[in-house]
Amino acid sequence: MRGGKAIKVILLPKLSSLAGVDEELFRGRKPSREIENMRKEWTREFEKKISQT
Repeated sequence: MRGGKAIKVILLPKLSSLAGVDEELFRGRKPSREIENMRKEWTREFEKKISQT
């Protein structure tokens, strides 16, 4: 597109859908309580921001 403008739409996955992407790294170990709490907090914040749009 020459001289024009474009809008690019990027679909964002829910953070909760990314759960387990680090499974191989933590195989045989459980994430710490702190990591679990951060994941929950990030999910809540992400859901809140998405619902505001």
